[in-house]
Amino acid sequence: MYSKPKIRMGALLFALLLVTLSCARLRVGAPPVRPAPQEVDAQRMLRSAEADYRSGRYNEALVNISSLGKRYPDSDSFADGLLLSGHIKFLLGRYREALNTYNRFASRYPRSPKALEARYNALRCLDSLGDSSGVIRDGKKLYPLLRDPSTARKTAVMVAENLYRKGRADQALEWLGLALKGATEGEAKSFDEEVLAAVEELAPGTAAGLLETGSRSPVAPYLFYRNAKDLVAGGEVEKAKEIVASLKVEPFRPRLIAAVERLKKSLEWPAMGEVRAERPVATIGVLLPLNGALAEVGDRALKAALLAADPFSKTSDLSVYLEIRDSRGDPDT
Repeated sequence: MYSKPKIRMGALLFALLLVTLSCARLRVGAPPVRPAPQEVDAQRMLRSAEADYRSGRYNEALVNISSLGKRYPDSDSFADGLLLSGHIKFLLGRYREALNTYNRFASRYPRSPKALEARYNALRCLDSLGDSSGVIRDGKKLYPLLRDPSTARKTAVMVAENLYRKGRADQALEWLGLALKGATEGEAKSFDEEVLAAVEELAPGTAAGLLETGSRSPVAPYLFYRNAKDLVAGGEVEKAKEIVASLKVEPFRPRLIAAVERLKKSLEWPAMGEVRAERPVATIGVLLPLNGALAEVGDRALKAALLAADPFSKTSDLSVYLEIRDSRGDPDT
């Protein structure tokens, strides 16, 4: 039997031993958590693929990523590698393969922070493949999920361009309006030509209908311009003049400014105002390259057409209206 003093002494020594061990552990620190050997190897393979990509050795990078997927298909490194392989295939113009890769990433890692990036890049692939229906369908689903303003704006523009290609100019304008919301002056200037082209393709009377529901839309100035043109074509010149006189166009919309100026010049002719309602109207189509490499030639030709039409309207029995269209230098227009 042990006496009570001995028991107490033993307990005290045991407590001191525990304290000593704890202090030693604090001094040394907890042993570092090392990644599993396979993850280290996977990271090494990914770094090798990234180095090949940065050096322009795209095929070697794709081979490395393929090997990574075969050896470590469930690693985080392979997820990053899969997205990188999509970028490489897109750069190489292999849009169908890139599309499949981006879709594979988005379906395999739907909760990944990069899933929306993959879906946006898949949309770019569809656009490059000329699949307008696919861009419109997937773009409309993707747009409300995007939080990055720049990506959302690019998506809206892509949808608008493809709606325009499908002949749905009114819907294209709605999407261009979404793209222009919150856009900087520089971004708005880059969209200027696209918005004006879509407006010019609207069916007569559509601009007035769109203004009834969206007069404060970012594309409203373009719609007011087109509405004024429709009024001129319908003989309501005074109403058109009122709209043009009150239309204020920001300086970062140079294409719209030029179009409005051309319309103003046409409204200054006596034949377009006072005399037009009393005489038959002769509408002459003028197709010129007002944008693109031949824009300077087109502008000079347009000025010549306006100068020729003015005296003709004053001396003939007809009121002349020039219906101006921009060929953009495209011989197929």
